[in-house]
Amino acid sequence: MSNIKQKTNNVYKLIFNLLDIPEKHLPAFTKQMLKIRTYGNEIPEDTDELIFYIGESKRPEQRHKEHQYHAHQPNSIEYNYNSRQMIRLLDQYKIPWHCEIIKTIPAGEYTAEFEAFQIARYAALGHPLTNMVAGLQQPSISRLGAAETLEEYRAIKQQIKEEQAAKKRHKHRSKKHRNYIKLHNLPEPDVIHRVTANLSEYFTELADQTEDNLEATFYRMFTINLKEHLWCELPFSTRYLSVTDVETLMVQADDNDLPAIEPPAPKLTMEQLIEQSMTAEIETPAEQLARLS
Repeated sequence: MSNIKQKTNNVYKLIFNLLDIPEKHLPAFTKQMLKIRTYGNEIPEDTDELIFYIGESKRPEQRHKEHQYHAHQPNSIEYNYNSRQMIRLLDQYKIPWHCEIIKTIPAGEYTAEFEAFQIARYAALGHPLTNMVAGLQQPSISRLGAAETLEEYRAIKQQIKEEQAAKKRHKHRSKKHRNYIKLHNLPEPDVIHRVTANLSEYFTELADQTEDNLEATFYRMFTINLKEHLWCELPFSTRYLSVTDVETLMVQADDNDLPAIEPPAPKLTMEQLIEQSMTAEIETPAEQLARLS
């Protein structure tokens, strides 16, 4: 039998008791505690023992001393951590706090994941945790904290991850392919009237000045359904106008500051084209070479 001692990690919690706080100091203490805690603003009603930090360490007793030390060392990189602020608050009111081991785990196994599971669990129960966990956000705490086992926690976490990825993909597709004007709120009636009237006149003129028949037809059809396109999320072809173009024009129309439409250059007659070619100066090969060099 091997006498080699197996290395382990410990997931632990730091605890204090509300009953240790004098009643006259309780309102002030609670107010400051709520500012320091990371998640939520309620406290459990079924216990006086409050957990304010979940951690993991191979040497929990030494780690407990380090928490105390760094909380009172202004030059320490950990001094402004939420957990250190909570320790200073407890020490200010002379409230004892201690460390308890939640679980001892063989080194190299799921320690960080079990720690995150316990953070979600106690945060969901309303304990004033001060942990800063990447990716653990208030909306997901109640779902993750409802897990009764690590396996269930993993499944819920994966489900949330997939939902967030799907939402991100949908948002990207919507942004990339959206072909309608999306309004969160309709503006005042006078704004709707002013923007619609100004753009109706603008697109009518644009259709008249456009030489391309298909493009001119697009502007006329856009004008006919203008109210629906601008205010009712009616889709339109983005071949000639992008959504951003129309949104910009709406702002300019509201300010009575639409860009001027330049008339097309007059078409030359055949005689004018012949005369233009006859009067054009012809470059010699030497002049062409000098211009290109």
